[in-house]
Amino acid sequence: MRLTSRLTAARPFVGPLLVLVALAPAAAQDKPSPPQAPVATDDPEQAARAEIEAGLDRRLSVRFDATPLEEVVAFVQDLTGLNVALDPEAAAVDHPVTLALQDVTLRAVLDQALAGSGVQMRVWSGALVLTRGGKDLGDPPRPGNGPAAQAAAGRRLSLELSGTPLAEVLDFLGEVTSLDVVVAADAQRRVDDAAVRLRLRDVSLGQALTLVTHLHGLTWRAEGGSLQVERRRPRERVVAPAVPGGPLSKQEVEARLAAPVTLRVDDGTLFDLAAQVEARSGLRVRLENAGKDDIVSLHLEGVPLREALDIVCDVQGARWTVEEGGVLVLQVLTRCETCGEPRGNVSPCPACGAR
Repeated sequence: MRLTSRLTAARPFVGPLLVLVALAPAAAQDKPSPPQAPVATDDPEQAARAEIEAGLDRRLSVRFDATPLEEVVAFVQDLTGLNVALDPEAAAVDHPVTLALQDVTLRAVLDQALAGSGVQMRVWSGALVLTRGGKDLGDPPRPGNGPAAQAAAGRRLSLELSGTPLAEVLDFLGEVTSLDVVVAADAQRRVDDAAVRLRLRDVSLGQALTLVTHLHGLTWRAEGGSLQVERRRPRERVVAPAVPGGPLSKQEVEARLAAPVTLRVDDGTLFDLAAQVEARSGLRVRLENAGKDDIVSLHLEGVPLREALDIVCDVQGARWTVEEGGVLVLQVLTRCETCGEPRGNVSPCPACGAR
């Protein structure tokens, strides 16, 4: 069953400061994005991630002239049909975007639009979420069992909310699902004070609940036939013990790179990831050009460390090497000022040829 919110409100008019120059190919200029091919998976998070990653690889040309960040987000949603969620703290950032790019990926457009804003993007709970750099959104709740859990996993809905009080959103979700929504006493004030600005298309009830609560410092859980909304507690960060031992031989390093590892980082930093790699592989890790704003969301289980590092570097725009003695070096590459793609110290840029 698919539900569409009655709380729909027209988004503010995006004025002449935002101009779409052209799409590639030109014939697609005024047409919505073609539907993505279905992803062969029963995991809704995996399917949503695949769709969003494909959308970020779409090539386009844009021009923004002192355009508010919130209007840039609305433009991206209108153009691609992707679910994009703007954290209230990120929405309050005064960061007008002035940008002109030709035939680059949407990922490169967003990278440059967000540069210097302190806002980071990540794929989380079925949406491309833009948050203040370093903000911990916690782990999306696991529905569990019972009527409320089944509804959270199985119901699909679309929401268009423009400054709608969170209390009204929760009442509406309870009404359309015939579930009791119970707000804990210590969470009531946050619910009363929060206003939701969010546009979501065809997401599960669980994904929608996670976004509307976690973006406001709350969380939810299914309990029997009710949905409990509570304050979200800060998570403890993983702290890895010091890696013992001296230099490793080449054979030892190769064996550790080939060994399967499990890495799980949710809205953490590259330093959190490095700590896990050290703890699980016994290799010492040195980060270069990494900052606290380099956010990582990664779930890998039983993957060879070498393959895991390739995945991290592909997502983060980085590269890895191993120095003699077994020191793993993870270097974050600088990005091209013209196209936004990683280029390191290479000139001209491998992606666009800029010097």
